[in-house]
Amino acid sequence: MGCSIEPGDGKSLAAAILEFISDEKLAALCATNGLRYTIEHFSFDDMMEAKLQVDASLTSTETARPLPAPNDARVLAQPVRPRGDGFTRSLRN
Repeated sequence: MGCSIEPGDGKSLAAAILEFISDEKLAALCATNGLRYTIEHFSFDDMMEAKLQVDASLTSTETARPLPAPNDARVLAQPVRPRGDGFTRSLRN
């Protein structure tokens, strides 16, 4: 469940916002579905790989190298943590 609004359709966007404000269960359901979809279809590693490919195409004619594996000792990355606000916490309960 969710809603789809055409770009530039301010009236539909306003109506959807008012619907979410007036129906907390609908808003929570859509937020949960959106989070689930994001987790299933997007990853930080894929995003960074795509960025590396674009950066390499802009800076050289060579094909970009894949990012090192997360267990590679050369990688000094901080783990990504969820925000500490109530919205994120409410989705995980």
